[in-house]
Amino acid sequence: MTRKPWPNTGFQKREKSYTMTMPRETFTLLNRLSGPDLLIHPERCVLVRHKNADCLKCAEACTSGAISANEDGLAVDPDKCIGCGTCASVCPTCALEPAAPDDQILAKSAAAVVKDTQGCVTFACSNALEDAGKKKVPGCVEVACLGRIEPTELIELAARGALRVFMAHGDCDTCPHASGRSVAEYSADEARDLLEAFGLEMAIDFCDDVPVLEPAAQETPEGASKVRSFTLKHLAKLEATPRELIDAASDIVAEREGFEDGLYCQPKPKEEDETTANDDASEEEESPQKLPHVAKDGALPQFVPVRRTRLFNCLKALGEPVLETLQTGLWGTVSIDPDRCDSCRMCAVFCPTGALRRHDGEGDDFGVTHQATFCVQCGTCEAICPQGAITVSPETNLANFMRGQKELLAMKRPDWEPNQYDSIFKKMIGLLGSENNLAVY
Repeated sequence: MTRKPWPNTGFQKREKSYTMTMPRETFTLLNRLSGPDLLIHPERCVLVRHKNADCLKCAEACTSGAISANEDGLAVDPDKCIGCGTCASVCPTCALEPAAPDDQILAKSAAAVVKDTQGCVTFACSNALEDAGKKKVPGCVEVACLGRIEPTELIELAARGALRVFMAHGDCDTCPHASGRSVAEYSADEARDLLEAFGLEMAIDFCDDVPVLEPAAQETPEGASKVRSFTLKHLAKLEATPRELIDAASDIVAEREGFEDGLYCQPKPKEEDETTANDDASEEEESPQKLPHVAKDGALPQFVPVRRTRLFNCLKALGEPVLETLQTGLWGTVSIDPDRCDSCRMCAVFCPTGALRRHDGEGDDFGVTHQATFCVQCGTCEAICPQGAITVSPETNLANFMRGQKELLAMKRPDWEPNQYDSIFKKMIGLLGSENNLAVY
């Protein structure tokens, strides 16, 4: 299976020709983008979590120049943002989330069209509708830019019984936001590869006019629009090891997605009196957001993006994969060279989703565990490894991925323990050699 790679991101490594912005500065810059069109979770950004992380996908994909990279580092100009959501489509950790429309509204709108037309839907950018001289077209869901459409939306449509998706665009040669077309094409390729891996097919066609999809005469078969919901708690049960942090994230699915019994529904509003609301507001003003801190288990706070849960749900609904492996930019497989690894396990500390987690067994049973199901291929572990011992491959075993299988990446147990009164001393002895020890211990 071959893929047409998106030239500015994905599998190709680029030489850094810029100065990386420090985490606190990145945190402040991203917060400036927050508004009615875009929700910002700066604590999820891998550049906020570690200054040496190598991810500028949002800057590469931004269609308006609101996010860019220059010699001084990351640059943000919120006045240029058009709210298209293209940056959110490529953000591996969902530090950027579209809000106009959000994922739930977009999915509900597209699902309704599929139900009415018996299997077809059109996504059209605003320019395409303007060129057609129409504000609304039957069977069409409008987005500011086609870059807003990412693989999860397309796979969910296939799970809901869609047979064909049209991607209507305007004149991309003259459009100032033409880079969104590249993102949309990349997303379409990813979706086609996923469907092929599961032995399915759904046509995804790009067109320069907006087709009119009239409602079908026959009724939609009962249950055709349903997608069974596998929450993160269900996924956690695939492993015996408790995943409290991941389990807690499943509550976000219920609250923010409104995904119950396989159907989208309006999340229930929280009951609160006016006094409590005012207290919460004032408390929020007094307590500004802070950078993420290391938790008790030694790792930064971990999370699984809701989009990835939706994608896993939909893949489960599609059935069993027919291919053994898949090369994709959506998740990856981590390998560690034991000859180069110094067992610092910083990869597990900074992994945003818990795909890498520390493992402490008896004797030689030591290292980190890797779970491709939770990997978002952000590349943080590979970029920050001081020894260059980590490689993230875009090729994944599909059966292991769907089972949530966990693999132990063994490491040599160090002869010193972190956070002890003699940790630095013992580590330096290990590095310099006991023959160079001039201290009395």
